[in-house]
Amino acid sequence: MDRMTAKEIAAAVNGTIVAGPENATIDRVTTDSREVQPGVLFIGVRGESFDGSTFAPQAIAAGAAGVIVSFWATNSPGSAFVIVVADTTRALGLLAKSQRERRALRVVGITGSVGKTTTKEMLASILNGHVKHLTAPKNWNNEFGLPQTLLLLEPDHEVAVVELAMRGMGEIRLLAKIAQPQIGVITNIGLSHVERTGSVQATAVAKAELLELLPSDGIAILPLDDPHCAFLRGRAKCAVMTFGRSEGADVRATDIVATPTETRFLLHVGSESRSVVATWVGMHLVDCALAAAAAAHALNLPIDAMVSGIRDYKPVAMRMRILKAPSGATVIDDCYNASPASVAAAVELLASFNGKRK
Repeated sequence: MDRMTAKEIAAAVNGTIVAGPENATIDRVTTDSREVQPGVLFIGVRGESFDGSTFAPQAIAAGAAGVIVSFWATNSPGSAFVIVVADTTRALGLLAKSQRERRALRVVGITGSVGKTTTKEMLASILNGHVKHLTAPKNWNNEFGLPQTLLLLEPDHEVAVVELAMRGMGEIRLLAKIAQPQIGVITNIGLSHVERTGSVQATAVAKAELLELLPSDGIAILPLDDPHCAFLRGRAKCAVMTFGRSEGADVRATDIVATPTETRFLLHVGSESRSVVATWVGMHLVDCALAAAAAAHALNLPIDAMVSGIRDYKPVAMRMRILKAPSGATVIDDCYNASPASVAAAVELLASFNGKRK
């Protein structure tokens, strides 16, 4: 992130400096007091079972240059500055928003019921070696993680790829206001989150918040094969690009062959076509590859970059990795939080394997 003074930070987060020098500077942020290093800004966000503001003294003792808290006692913070705000989580988002607004970079926001992380990682694989990019680490996709991702931005980053999680109505709108993406990807609409939204249709409405916040010159990337595609298209206020296996998709796959050792298909982007042979497995991951290719196309990358990036993608931990046990048995590691659709896809993959027992 850019170096900022306490005065600039206070202005960005609508806070008040109650102690310490207003010209003190920081260039890194953390919300974990255990990770504080000298010169870092500590933000005491409130969790479900703790209030991070209570750890501010420990952060200062560890060398924090300053803290943002929801309350402060009268004891002296030494040379550190203290900024008090009404809501520390909101302050984290506002600080990230200010950093994002300092840069003329392109932001890709990805949401959907399933496949967000795989699509994000596939797009990162495509961008590698072609565009200097920041990709959200770990599963940083909520009101805590997304801002921390944006606070990792450096001056030479040209593209940022972020996930937008959803636990209920309004959350994607909040995250999109912070990240301000020009390209919005919706992987699909499914049963995930219905315990919070009440129905699949309500989930579609919540996911469409991303589309409503894209600029008029932005690009919405939508799943043509999804039954909710027409609804989503109607919510977009900008150009729409589609991906899928159906005729008519702007980015599509044909001749798909999935085996226990590889996945092959023909990738079509506009008038161009290329053969893809990947060592990852799972018919359903083709859809993630198409969504990533569509985002790359929106970023004006060539089809050959898409092919090499999709081919070189390596599944992340707990997401459709094929492992070997010491006994020689094949293990399908797909342990991450699962929706009915992803469980069905995993069982379908298991069924394609040869074996005496499964």
